[in-house]
This record gives sequence, C-alpha cells and structure tokens, in this order.
Amino acid sequence: MMGAMMQTIRLLIVCLFAATALGTAGERPLNGLDPAREISHYAHRAWTKRDGLPQNTVEAIAQTHDGYLWFGTVEGLVRFDGTSFRVFSVRNTPQLGMNYISALSVTRDSSLYVGTYAGALLRMRDGNFRRVAPLKGADHMMVRRMVEDAKGNLWVATTNGLYVVRGDSVVRVYTVADGLPLNVVISVCEAADGRIFVATVAGIWVMNGDCFEPWMRGLTSKTALPFDYTFLRQESLESIPTDLLCDRDGSLWIATRSMGLFRYHGGALTSYRTVDDGPRDAAIQRLYRDQRGTIWIGTVGYGLWRYAGGRFSSYTSEDGLSADEVMSMFEDREGNLWVGVSSAGVNRFTNSTFTTFRAGSSVVENMIWSLGEGPGGKIYASSAAGSIFVLDKSRFIPVPALSAVHNGIIAAYHQDRQGTFWLAGSDGLVRVRDGKPVRIAPYAVSALAGDRYGRLWVAGAKGIGIIADDAIVPVVLGTMKAQHDVRQILFDRRGRVYLVTRTSGLGWFTLPPPGGGKIVVDPASVQWSTLDNGSAAPWVIAATIDTMGTVWITTMGSGLKVFRGDSTRTLTPADGLPEEVMYTGLDDRAGWMWFSSNSGVHRVRTSDLYELLKNAVRHVRFESFGISDGMYSDECNGGHQAGGLRSADGRLWFPTTAGVVMVDTHRMPLNAVPPAVVIERVLVDNVEGVARSGAEYPPGNGELEFHFMGMSYGAPERVRYRYLLEGFNRQWIDAGDRHDAFYTNIPPGTYRFRVQAVNGSGTWNLDGAAVTFTLRPHFYQTSWFILLVAAGIIGAVLLGMYIYKRYRDREVIASQLESELARAQVQILEMQLQPHFLFNTLNSIMVLIRQEPDMASRMVARLSEFLRLTLDSAGMQEVTLRRELEFLEKYLHIERIRFGDRLQIEQHVDPGALDALVPNLLLQPIVENAIRHGVSRKRGPAMIAISAERHNGTVTLHVRDNGVGLPTRTGGGLKEGIGIRNTRQRLQHLYGKEFSFALDSPPEGGVDVGLTFPFHSGST
Repeated sequence: MMGAMMQTIRLLIVCLFAATALGTAGERPLNGLDPAREISHYAHRAWTKRDGLPQNTVEAIAQTHDGYLWFGTVEGLVRFDGTSFRVFSVRNTPQLGMNYISALSVTRDSSLYVGTYAGALLRMRDGNFRRVAPLKGADHMMVRRMVEDAKGNLWVATTNGLYVVRGDSVVRVYTVADGLPLNVVISVCEAADGRIFVATVAGIWVMNGDCFEPWMRGLTSKTALPFDYTFLRQESLESIPTDLLCDRDGSLWIATRSMGLFRYHGGALTSYRTVDDGPRDAAIQRLYRDQRGTIWIGTVGYGLWRYAGGRFSSYTSEDGLSADEVMSMFEDREGNLWVGVSSAGVNRFTNSTFTTFRAGSSVVENMIWSLGEGPGGKIYASSAAGSIFVLDKSRFIPVPALSAVHNGIIAAYHQDRQGTFWLAGSDGLVRVRDGKPVRIAPYAVSALAGDRYGRLWVAGAKGIGIIADDAIVPVVLGTMKAQHDVRQILFDRRGRVYLVTRTSGLGWFTLPPPGGGKIVVDPASVQWSTLDNGSAAPWVIAATIDTMGTVWITTMGSGLKVFRGDSTRTLTPADGLPEEVMYTGLDDRAGWMWFSSNSGVHRVRTSDLYELLKNAVRHVRFESFGISDGMYSDECNGGHQAGGLRSADGRLWFPTTAGVVMVDTHRMPLNAVPPAVVIERVLVDNVEGVARSGAEYPPGNGELEFHFMGMSYGAPERVRYRYLLEGFNRQWIDAGDRHDAFYTNIPPGTYRFRVQAVNGSGTWNLDGAAVTFTLRPHFYQTSWFILLVAAGIIGAVLLGMYIYKRYRDREVIASQLESELARAQVQILEMQLQPHFLFNTLNSIMVLIRQEPDMASRMVARLSEFLRLTLDSAGMQEVTLRRELEFLEKYLHIERIRFGDRLQIEQHVDPGALDALVPNLLLQPIVENAIRHGVSRKRGPAMIAISAERHNGTVTLHVRDNGVGLPTRTGGGLKEGIGIRNTRQRLQHLYGKEFSFALDSPPEGGVDVGLTFPFHSGST
C-alpha cells in the first residue's frame, strides 16, 4: 500500500510539473510600458505641425499590419513611419470627401477603416481607398468610434445610428427603432461574454437578442432631458457617459463628462470620484487598456492619467505633455503608447534605457555637475548653483544642512569604512558623521580616494594628504609642482598609486605601507607620463581604472587615453570613438565601458576595446544613447572626479544639464519585436515601377532604384538595413541607416530585391521585404544575336589572320632584318592566338553566352580591339614603352574577364622611361607566360607586377608574379618555351650584346623576368 501511495504522489508531481510547463510555454513575454515606473520616467517625445503633421489635433490613431501608424487629424489622414509623414487629403484622395478624420480602426483582414466628421466611412486595403456604402444620412452625421467584435463585424458608432459593417458593405443599422433612446451613439464596446454595450446621452444600453435595452442610467430625472426608461441596473452615473472600455477581466470602465471614472465589475459599480490621487470630477473623453492591463485615461484639461497597481498617476503639460486635452490613445505592437491631443500633435511614451531624475523646475537647479553615493545607498548631487541634493524616490530634494556648510560645486564624494561621509569641492572638505556636517578644510579639495589600508587620500590646492584624526596629514612629494594639479587619485591591485592631473599628465608610484606620522615619497620613485608620447600633455577631464588595471582617461578634445603598464595609447574617431571630448568613463563590471559626453552616453564592449589595443581589430563600434532613450537632455556634465557614478547596486549615474540620468545595466529594455519592413518605391530607368512582385520592365539601361523603410517606433533613428539583389549581388550589402539602394548597368534578367532591418536592440526582421521583377533585353542583348556577332567576329579574325600571314610572307623577302622581325612577329601572333590564348578566349565566350551574355559581349569587343592593335603595329621593330603598355592593357582586359577579381595587376613605371623605345610586342608574351604557368595554377588572389626604370642610359623592365615559381625550385629542369626563346632572339638581334635577360624565383615565390637594354628616346 505504501508503494501504491508513493506511485500516486509521483504521478501527481509529474502532472503538476507538466501543467506548469504548459502554462509557461503558452505565455508570451509582454512588451508595453512598465507599470512599475513613473510616467515621468518613460522616454517621451512629441510631434507637431512643425515636424510634418498637417494639423495639431489628433483625434484617432491606428496601426496597419504593414507597420505604419495612422493619425486622424482635422486636416487629413496621416501615415507615419517613425521619421516622416505622408498626408492623405481630398486633394490626393477625393474618396475622403472631407479632411476631418474622426475615427480609425484596423480589422483582422488588414483593412484600415477611416471615419470622417461628415459621416463618410472608407476602407483602405492594399493601398486603395473605397467608400463603404450605403450610409444613411452620411451628410449629416459624424463617425465617433469603431470597434471590431470577435466575429469580425465592425461596429461603427455615429450620430445617426449604430452601424455593423463587413468588408465594403453595411449589414445592419441600429436606431431608435431597435431600442436605442436616440440615434446619437457616443461609444461602443464588446464585453468578454460577447455582449455589445453602447453609450448614449441617456446612459448605457446593452444588446439583447436583436435589439437594445436600457442597462444603466446616465443622467437623473432631475435633468431637462425627457428620458424615462426602466434600467436593468439601479445605479446611476449622474452624468453623460463619454467612452466605454470592455476589459478582459469582465470589467466595464465608464468615462463620464462630469463625474470622473467608473468601473462596473462583479455586479458592483465603483466610482473613483473620492480617490485622492485620481482624476476625481475631471471630464474624461477617452479610455484605453494596454497589453500589460494598465488603464489609460484621457481627460479634458487635466492631461493623461494612468491606473495601474491599484493607484492613479498623471502626466500633464507641466510634466512635458504637449497639451492637456487628450483626444486619442493607442499602443503600437512594440508597446509604445501614442497620445493624440488637441492643438498640440501626438505624444509617444516608451520604456526608456535611462531614467531622468529632476532636482527642481529651474534650469540652474537641474544643471547637475557631480554625483556621489552616501550612507544607506543614497545618491547625492551637486548643482551649478552650489546646492546639494539627495534622491528621494523619484526626485532630488535639497539638503539645506549640507549646502549651508559647503557653498560650491562638489568635486568628489567618499564613504569610508567607518561609515563617515566625506564631500570635497571648491569650498573645502566636509565630513558628515551621524548626520552632522562639519567643514574640515577651508581650501579647495578636488579628489578623495580610499586605499587598501583604509586610509583616505585627498588632493587639492595644498597638495596631497591623508586624513588622520579629522586632520589632513601631508604626503611629501618633494618640490614636484604637479601635485597641486591633481584632480583624481586611483589605486590598482598591484599597489600602485596614480595621480591624475589636469594638464601635467599621469604620475604613479608604489603605495606606501601604513606607518606613523606623515608619508614621504621619494620624488625619484615617481614616474611620469605626459599621456601624449612626450609632447604637451592633454587637458584631462577624468579617469577610471578597470578590473584589469587599465586606466581610461577622458580628455577635452584629445581622444581617449588608455594607460597600460607604462605606455599610453590614444583612441580617436578613427578607431570608432564617437567624439574626442568625453567626460567620464565607467566600467559596469558586466563587460561594458560607458562614457558620457556632450551628445549623450556611449557604451562599448570592454573586450572589443582590448581587441583594439592588441591591434586584432582596426575599429570598434560604440552604441549611443540620447533623448529618445529617456534623457531629458543628451548634454552631460563633467570635469570632476564625481562626473559619473557606479552605485553599489550596479546602476550607473551621470549628471546632465537637465537633471541626473540613471541606467540599470541589468534591466535594460529589450525590444524583441522586429521592425516591419516595406519597399515603398521602385524606379526603373528613372520611371516609377511597381513595389509588388511580378512586374516586367521594357528594355532600358538597367538603372534601378529602391526605397524602403523599417519601422521601429521606440528608436526609429537606430534602425539599420542590409539589402541584396538576388541574381546580381553575391552577398548582403550593409546600408547602415540609409533607406535606399541604387544599381546601374544591370543586364536583362529576372531578379529579386530583398531588404532586411534590425532595431536598436539588435532584433532582425530576417523575412524583411522582397520584390521580384524582370528586365527584358534589347534585341542586341539576346543570346541569338550575341552568337551571330561572335561567329562573324571569329570569321573576320580568321580571315584577317590569313591575309596578314600572306602579306608578311611577301615582306620577308625584302630584307633579312625585316624577315627576322616579321618571323618574330608572326611567331608572336601565332603564340597569342594559337592555341591557348585564342582558344581559351573563344571557349570563355561560349560559356559566357549561356550564363552572362552581357559579359560575353564585352569579351568579344575586347578581343576585336586586341587583334586590331596587333595588326596596326605590324612592321614596327620598336615602339615607345607608353604604346607597349597600352597594347598590354588591351590584352589584360580580356584576361580580367576570364579571371575576375582574382587577377590583380600592379604597375610601377618611371615616368622618364615612358618615351623609351622597346621591342614591339615585348611584354604581352611575357605576361601571358606568367598567367599561363603561374596565375592559372595558383589558388586564391594572383598578382602580376610590371615595373620599368630608366638609369645610366639603360631601361630595365621586370615582370613579377606570385605563382608557383620556376620548375627548378621543385627539382625539375627549366625548359624555355617559344615565348622566352623568341624574346631572347629578338633582343640579341636588336641590341647585340648590350642587353640582359634573366629569370629568377625570389624567396617569397613566383617568377621574376628581368630585361635590360640601351635607352633610346622615341619622343619627337
């Protein structure tokens, strides 16, 4: 029996774990605004008419499935992609009928429904607007609200009845004849149980069967309105309901015109009029529930309110809202909240990386210069006015007792092992013990630091000292003047003391052990670095030391100085540094270094910096944060030891010109929603194309232009792109933040353009967007035409070869010298064309005709030019080196088509040698020999270098390759081919013994062919 019981228990445990796993697997991590944060701690931004809105009253907001946001304004419908606005008005969209957009809704079938003030209802699908018909009395009514029910019906509340719409048609209209008190319907919503509630001036009606019946009274009988109904509920709102929100938990939230907010749940109606922190009797006109369950309340004159965690909070124009009359609210799919207001545009709230804490309402109060951590983990701040503040929940509050003792900016803070709190600045050194501040030193103190022995070091106008019995005991460093310029003292794990000065560089010495009396340091033991390779020291702002003992020093315009061991390395924008002026560097102990600056806060992986210091990489990537990340101002402050703070809990704090910003590196928001990507425009040969797949375009120049957009609304400026033209590109092209791609000379064919986008959190949309299209060829780009032309050219080449050979045979008889030259030239021509060069070229042409006809056409053209130049030079014994190089370039054009990017050519030619006379057709057979025996047998990139130098009445030519080398280096015998023998005989015939011809395999590999002969000028 005991065994059976244990088996049952084990079965129950297995079932419990299985149920838990299934429940967890079904959950999706929520995006959306964190309800635990204050509204003022979200990143907030507003867009108005100045930014591109046609008008500043935004009455409706929606998001279509392609990612665009849509705003309904008094002057038209607006599409927003995060950076720019596109306006649809009666000018470009006459279907609207009027510009006043009063309601928007997106349904599950990807339709956008647009309601106007004049009663028109439009459906936008696939970019096309169509009117929904018929609407009775549309000229005399206004569309107020729209909501889609669980069955796919769209309920449209208007001033002339309640409409039910499917697709482009109205399927039912509910009016007074169907039980409504009047035809004016203010709002509508569907409850969790499927019931439809509507709000009217007489109260709330509920659908029962195929008609509506009174559910809850709005105004009492004391009003002048002649409504006398028997309501299902006995409660009364005592006001006109202005909006309804059916919550997922079964609650019905009710906004009213004069009685604030109500909630009906579990058979009971709750009024929030008496809640002290609530909107009380405010006129409420909009309600919205986000995916976290937070209820957002839009009021008339009292700004935006939030109900979360059982309490209310607000955000008004005094906090930064662009206006206090809220007209619309919407949460996009990334969880950002959009709030449209009257006469002041649209506001966006998003979870921020940084939280800004304010220290008052004035500019001077919020001009924070330094930060420190005191007893109990309290964060202290010092302002430009010399006031000292302490963080109290969400704001910094003044500490008058400290400000009374120290009247100036605090430069350094320190809490010693005994719990005593020390503050140092322009007005001296202050000790705080048991909450009582006492000034210890009346002169300026710039630095505080505790060493491994628990001693507190100070630096200031009177040099360096150590605190002992509340007195400063000097540290004797001889007559070194720099000790009065020390702004920071650092200690590493090896026992070094670093003295960071403002303008004298960096000094260091070994930490003296504890002992009685003052400390004397031998000046000869103090080492020094100017931090700039021996030149004038830079203006140092601050320094920090990481766990590896590296000192990171920020400067005023001299980059980031990195001191390791006994040497300094300077990092500049060429290394990836965002700017050369940075205030404070902090090591977050989680693998990142953070730096504050005049244009925000930047972070970089510490490992990347060390790779850069080891020269393993040439560039590092910094990530930048600013206003869109929750900073009220991206202009940081600094110049002191306390220009930044890593508190005991790991959070980082930076002073700015508009308060203190904090980032919790362990809880940074991650946007896991990939950006939506659309291809907005396609241009082919500067003519507007179709941004959908399947289009065919007539023959043209192959000029393509693509415009695309990735939509990530939390930080649209951080969206990055890459694109690929399949059929042309072999790999993705990084476009950075550029929204377009351009191509020229694209040959005919079928292509697929793809674009992908990544948001600021590194989340890629790998599906992206794509468009497939076809470029039709010109008649001369077709395969049959190219084959016909190739056949004609080959026939002409063979005929020319025959005629030329007959002509050269007759010229041989004229003289022995001409005969020798002719024989050499004929041999060269035969060598060039028979068999390897001509046959290889023709074979390549035949392959390319099938695969890349445009490239085949270019190869035929190059072959024709090469043969023409060969025939034109017939009969010339010598030509200038300049002409010889031009001939060689024609030949190399053909070889580059064969070998592609693998063949690289370098030329190093003395300008004084260009007019030298050289044997005609000298270089081509040597270069061809290098390609045939060296390049074609080598894997990977192949290099051929051609050099010419004039010296002491001679000309020296070298042709080098990095191929497999001479056979003699691998044990074989060297056999001279026709090219080498022919070249050697021609040189001997022209110059007798006054030439040299050498072949060598250098130690680094390959072959070096060297030629030297007398210099004769061919200039005229």
